[in-house]
Amino acid sequence: MAPTAKRRGQHRSHPHRLQQRLIGAMARDCRQTELHPAPHSGGQGQTLIGSESGMIGDLQRRNINAAFNTLDVTGDDHIDQDDFRVRADRLRTLRPDMDDKLANDLRKTFDAWWEVIRRAADSDGDGRVTREEFTVAIDAGLEEDPAYIDQMERVAQVVAEAADLDGDGMLDRNELDLIYKAFDVDVAFSEETFRRLDRDGDGLFSTTEWAQTVRDMFSSTDRATAAAVAFGPVA
Repeated sequence: MAPTAKRRGQHRSHPHRLQQRLIGAMARDCRQTELHPAPHSGGQGQTLIGSESGMIGDLQRRNINAAFNTLDVTGDDHIDQDDFRVRADRLRTLRPDMDDKLANDLRKTFDAWWEVIRRAADSDGDGRVTREEFTVAIDAGLEEDPAYIDQMERVAQVVAEAADLDGDGMLDRNELDLIYKAFDVDVAFSEETFRRLDRDGDGLFSTTEWAQTVRDMFSSTDRATAAAVAFGPVA
């Protein structure tokens, strides 16, 4: 399995505290931008933010930006509940034989994830979250509330179960590609991800390993993990 994700801080944090930290961090970012404008990367027309808040590393920031891109279905640099539901429903479209219980679990899990993000990041209460709000809220959640990242891992577990066509608790390359297609991520990136996950070379890895990989996407700075290349090669 992928290395255990690093957790910073052991106490639970109230959503309002995360919101307060979010507002403060965004204000600091604005001041930093005025003094040192951050470069922007075009990567398929998407904007990358150079937040200096918290302690997230470059690899984490890249993965957080890439994750935001997969959730931002409309490409308007905002995410809302409809975006999350589109992603949940996309898996069902790619797997027509999915039973109703699993489809409902997908929708409920994505709704719960959205609610966690909305409560922590939607500081103006407009029902939408910007890229910057998303990044700083995840940073705050990693530092102050380990349960925040747990919700993302639960989403990943349910997504893996949805992609597990034969229900054996293991994923092969085709099933991993199904996840990539559901989130409109280039399936070419799955090749190296799969190689790193399939440690024994039997052509399979577990659904729990995938859930751990998603946790690592947000919380690990280790470039040797499958999470490091999930969204493409790293320099």
